[in-house]
Formats: sequence, C-alpha cells, structure tokens
Amino acid sequence: MNGMECLGKSGEHDSTGGAGTPYEPNGTRAARSESSPHPCGHGVSGRALVVFCRRIGEVRSGWFPEEAALVEGAAECRRREFAAARGLAHEAMEKLGVAAAPVLRSERAPRWPEGVTGALGHASGRKGQDGWAAAAVGRADAVRGIGIDLEWAGRVGERLWSRLFNEAERRALEAMPEGEWQTLSAGIGFSAKEAFYKLFQPLTGRWADFHDATVTARQDGGFTLECAAELPGIPSRLEGRWMRPAPGEAPDLVLCLLALSVDGTSLLPDFPASFSVP
Repeated sequence: MNGMECLGKSGEHDSTGGAGTPYEPNGTRAARSESSPHPCGHGVSGRALVVFCRRIGEVRSGWFPEEAALVEGAAECRRREFAAARGLAHEAMEKLGVAAAPVLRSERAPRWPEGVTGALGHASGRKGQDGWAAAAVGRADAVRGIGIDLEWAGRVGERLWSRLFNEAERRALEAMPEGEWQTLSAGIGFSAKEAFYKLFQPLTGRWADFHDATVTARQDGGFTLECAAELPGIPSRLEGRWMRPAPGEAPDLVLCLLALSVDGTSLLPDFPASFSVP
C-alpha cells in the first residue's frame, strides 16, 4: 500500500533502533520547557505507548541535526512536516521515560532508537490552515509494531473508491446515506490501510494491495482490519482506534492507530473521542 500524491502523502512512509542536540527547524537550538503540554487533551498515553497529535505550528520540540540533514534541500513545507512529526516523537520518548534521540531513516521508513518503536504521520495544510503532525511511540519490550496515519476524510471522494477499497467495502459505503458518516467512514478506511502499511512493512519487508485489506469502521471510535494477504507474524485480523480533533478545529481530519504487542495481539489504548489543541 503506497501513499498517494493526490492525497498529499509524503515520499517517506513514517513508520517503524547517537543523540545530538535538538534544534528548531530554522537551525536555532530548541529550549526544552518544563511547562510543555501533557499529551492528555491532544494525545493519549499509557505505560507502554504514547500518542501525540498537534498542529504543526504548535509543535515546540526541536529536531536533531542528524534529522535535519535527511531533508536538506527539501521544500520548506516538507521540512516543517518532517520536523514536527519528529519533535512529537521526541516528546513521546520522554513521556515514556526514554531520552529523546534522533529518528533517522532506513530506506523509506524511520529507524527508531534502541528500546523504542513507533510511527509518524502528517496531514498537509489546506485552505490557508496549518497542517497536522502525529507520533506514536512504544517501548520495544511491550510493543512490536505501530502504525499511525492522518487523513482529510473529505479528500477520499467516491472517484477514488475503486482504487482504495475492495468490492465489499464499496458496497458498504454505497449503502450508507450520503452525509458525514459516509465521508468519515471512507476517510477512516483509507487512513486505517495506511496505518496498517506502516505497521507491517517494516516488520515483514512485504507489500500488500489496498484491496487485500478490509476495514470496518464503527461509530464507537474503533475499527476492524482484516487482511487477505499472508504477512509473516502479522495477525489476519487487527483492532484499531480512530479519532478526530475537537469540534470546530478540523472537522474532517481523522487519525487512525494500530499497535501490535510483542505477543501478537492488538493494543487498544483508551482513546478519547477527540483531541484538542492547547
């Protein structure tokens, strides 16, 4: 499953082992504030897994010179997305009690510092609004793999359904009354598949087609993903969580998360219905 340029995906699949000094995207040294926002309210935390999601302009954590070098010469918007997701990853590491360290890159996927695994995501800004970034980081002794994705549900229009969804998924979407839940369900379906790719590809080195995965979204904030492709060590059925920003902040933005424990079961953090921004 590849990211799609028409939906604003970047060239790097931000998913799933030397530290320098963190820097802001403009190259100035970042100050670590004792009053940095707690993940609750705009993220989720637990003993083994921490999730942050925030507007890119609200991310105050810096990045490391080694990370900045990975996107040297890239467009400014790409550098901001790249820096914001890694800044949130550093915050998540610290929340887990792990010293922040550079998240480098192995081919098209992030390479996580020893002791943690994780996934990154971002949604480009639109209509004059800032974009969003997300990071999920888990302790490697408890979490085997993570996938996270952010999507604008309104961009997953009917013209893309045949490309993104299998026949069963298309029938389910077509049977829904046109409106918010149909739009949101399509967005969750695509976002969940992107999150699934970010989870399984670094663990297996395999590829799967969009049509191999069937996503069933529920209005309680959960979704089920069933995959017909054989992926070593990956269950054919996974349970995930989705959520979106608090009302009025970004109505059709959706975040999807999948996490696999070391014993091969789905991790289901207690997501709130929405996240807000300080």
